Amino acid sequence: MPIPFLFVSAFEILKVTTIAFLAIINFPTRTRENGNMFGIAFLILTAFGSYSLIQNFTPLFENWVSTPLDTLLALVIAAGSISLAWLLEHQARRFKIWRNPRVVRFYWLTISVIFAVMFLQTLASLVAGNRYDLGKQELDNDHWDTAIEYFSQAIALAPDHAGAYFSRAIAYHDKSDLNLAIADYTVTLTMYPNNGTVYRNRGIAYQQRGDFELALADFARSITLNPNRADVYFYRSEIYSQLGKQDLALADLTTCLKIEPQNAECMVAKAQIQISK
Repeated sequence: MPIPFLFVSAFEILKVTTIAFLAIINFPTRTRENGNMFGIAFLILTAFGSYSLIQNFTPLFENWVSTPLDTLLALVIAAGSISLAWLLEHQARRFKIWRNPRVVRFYWLTISVIFAVMFLQTLASLVAGNRYDLGKQELDNDHWDTAIEYFSQAIALAPDHAGAYFSRAIAYHDKSDLNLAIADYTVTLTMYPNNGTVYRNRGIAYQQRGDFELALADFARSITLNPNRADVYFYRSEIYSQLGKQDLALADLTTCLKIEPQNAECMVAKAQIQISK
């Protein structure tokens, strides 16, 4: 199971701590001592600090139910960062370091670096989103190569863009580039390990590649996560039939028809098995 450090790098933790340190400083006191610019800077830092915390820890909160340990550790990291920042500020006030011109210069340098990093991250995220949207349009029109190019650009700008990996996998899959499709499905699952649709798609790719055992494992996982998806039972029944396990195939087709009584593929496949027995 992935731990939060896969989602939150050491730099991000340092950034959150630094932002919290700068934002926690008492507004009225600092404003009186150093002028209105400090108060305005603190207000801006508070807003950016809140955004940064949400941005950094959102992937874990989305998996709250499935990965409670990850979420708990993420909260510990966030609380620890803010507590450390609070302690640093307390010591800073105790020793009156804000009266030191060098400290003030370092303060503004720190703000400049943080803002620059955030600006570049935000810009990269916006451009990645644009490339992703363009890729989706091309994918909908079956322009697979162009779609793959756009999704690759989005991934280069935002390496944690799970949607771009998943969509690129679909494009590769539609092109019958099964190895590349499986690779991107696998990356997607490292980010969202409880997505039944991704397991279904990767299972189909494994099936088409002839890796039946891997396909069966993915179909089983997909069914566990989403037991009411009829097509997964149908795909698994195809493998069972190819392996000569007609009883298991028949059981899956029966389940398929319970979920979708008018599913033509399952009706035909079930009838063929019953006739052959």
